[in-house]
Amino acid sequence: MFKRIWLIWSTIAEASRIQANWFYLSTTVIPTDLPYTDVTLSATYNIINWDSSTFSWVWSTGAAIQFATTLTISQSGFYAFQLDFRDGARLKFGDINVQDTPILELDGIIDGTGENIRTSTPQYVEAGSYPVYLEYFTVKSGYSRLKFYYRGPDTGDEWALVCSGGASTCSPLDPPHKPEITVFGDNPSYFLKNASADYEDPGSQCLSGDEDSVNRWAWEVVLEKPSLGTTGTFYTNYTCEDSYGLIDTANREVIIRDVPSITLIGPTPFVLLKDDTFSDPQACCLDFAGNSLSVVSFQSVTSDEGVYETSYTCVDPLISYMVTANRQVVVNTEPVIELLGDSTVKITKGTGYVDDGIVCHDAEDGLITNIRPDNEEKPGSICK
Repeated sequence: MFKRIWLIWSTIAEASRIQANWFYLSTTVIPTDLPYTDVTLSATYNIINWDSSTFSWVWSTGAAIQFATTLTISQSGFYAFQLDFRDGARLKFGDINVQDTPILELDGIIDGTGENIRTSTPQYVEAGSYPVYLEYFTVKSGYSRLKFYYRGPDTGDEWALVCSGGASTCSPLDPPHKPEITVFGDNPSYFLKNASADYEDPGSQCLSGDEDSVNRWAWEVVLEKPSLGTTGTFYTNYTCEDSYGLIDTANREVIIRDVPSITLIGPTPFVLLKDDTFSDPQACCLDFAGNSLSVVSFQSVTSDEGVYETSYTCVDPLISYMVTANRQVVVNTEPVIELLGDSTVKITKGTGYVDDGIVCHDAEDGLITNIRPDNEEKPGSICK
């Protein structure tokens, strides 16, 4: 590994006009995009005028490279770029992190051993400094090469290698970093069914560039949002794309739940006698998925006569939704039974007996019932 790095610097690295990030590839298939993570090596170069010998150190799986520089155009006029390459290249020129599209753009991937030259259509460019971003892919076929030219008033309208004019024409620039989406809030997130008309996302952001770099940009995040009208598991999808065409995606798991249910155990109202102790039968609470939730009860029932109320509360912590239920507790005095008629009754053998009945009184409820026996004669009801 140290030997290979030394070869890179001794054969193709001299100064600091063009910044580059190298990535080793794990496949011989020409990639359509860079990995943008796990940079194998960073280096700077004067110009890009490489033939197959430059890549002799790259092992059989090949490599991908990001290049970036700031090119100074001293004379306004029509400029064009030219790439001589194999196996794949992608070029963008202009303030692409501000504008939607670059001033000039080239893109190409080829197979075979023949020459491949791509030339951009000349475009008018005002004098000034512009970022140039170049991506290159090689699978080390033995014909790998990359040569980067431009032409315009600054070159006498002749093809010249980019940055060959010296440090006054180019300065290194941090290569583009793939934008990264950060999803704020909980993931998964829980929502109450029909809690609002629309899904309200906890938030996200998309940034590209190093945190310590001045080239740090924020990009719009496009949401694909679920509906809150149906319970179940859904996903919020996030996509952002920078003006270089690099895309990042992310998602948030969204679980939509219904309200929990609370059920009283035992009767309501709950009636007990004065001076008896109230033993709360409690309540049970289940969340939307049928899982038990903790129940907190509040009660101040005494042994004195009166009507009391107990309260039961449970909360589904996933959606912060609370439900309550109440039970009435009635503390009564003992009811009193009063016989109607004499307490001792004498009858003559062979005659029928008709009971005078009883009356039951309760201090709180008054007359409860007036009970008399069924006077209908039944077999054996008359003595003989």
